Amino acid sequence: MKGKILDLLKGIPIGIANVIPGFSGGTMAVILNVYERLITALSEFLHHPIKVIKNIWALFLGVVIGVIVATKLIVLLLSNFPIPTTLFFVGLVIGSIPNILFKANQSKVKAIDIIVCFVCVLVIIVFSFIREGTPSTVDYDFKTALLVFFLSVIAAAAMVIPGVSGSLILLALGYYDFIWKDLLGTFINAVISLDFAGSVNAFLLILPFILGVIFGIVFISKLIKLLIGKYPQTVYYAIFGLLVASPFAIIYGMYREYRSAIIENSNFWGWIIGIISITVSAYLVNYLSKFDIQKKD
Repeated sequence: MKGKILDLLKGIPIGIANVIPGFSGGTMAVILNVYERLITALSEFLHHPIKVIKNIWALFLGVVIGVIVATKLIVLLLSNFPIPTTLFFVGLVIGSIPNILFKANQSKVKAIDIIVCFVCVLVIIVFSFIREGTPSTVDYDFKTALLVFFLSVIAAAAMVIPGVSGSLILLALGYYDFIWKDLLGTFINAVISLDFAGSVNAFLLILPFILGVIFGIVFISKLIKLLIGKYPQTVYYAIFGLLVASPFAIIYGMYREYRSAIIENSNFWGWIIGIISITVSAYLVNYLSKFDIQKKD
């Protein structure tokens, strides 16, 4: 039972990370040491669905809770406390880097490892400068539903690929507000208010996104598991490169999204609290990592 509670608690930040542009659910899974377990479970879902559900139901429930919390709360926190909130997540990433580097250096480093690491750093940095364009109005018809499906397949990569933010992809393509705030936000509000008819209608609108996420997760997880099995060191160097570049993507993305709030709330105490946030989050990462290592031993 303690293991399920821990899974639930770990799933929440993974769900939150999938909602915030610049944050990666895959990165958070790596930070919390459930990445390989999650990849294995997802890749086996079609063959052993009941077994997989028994194994990760608590983790999945935590992800769902995290998404709901993020949709209702994180934007509010970033709007009112942008510096401490952003630096807290930066601390999570920074605190996880030594552990990933240790895993990446289990054998002699090859040229391909360095090249892949550099490419991953470059991709994250270049992608961070893509300018987003949120449409003012979107007519939800079949074409829109189809587009939402394909966008969600792409965004689902963030749930299994560390360092890549699905929400940042949606933001860059101009559909972040439409999917997370309009579609998912409307559905959550209808459920909370016990509006059955509104919940059904909102669910039908968000269904293409849900199906796309499921399809993307199942397909990509198989590929990632295959790569980890054949080229583990190269994959971990790729993850290391993505993690190294992630703090820049997070800070730049949050400044671009919440520039006014950051300027208004930029003061001495805000930065002091931000430094404390980095320290606390880094310590949290180290604590969870040590707990999992002791559990495996």
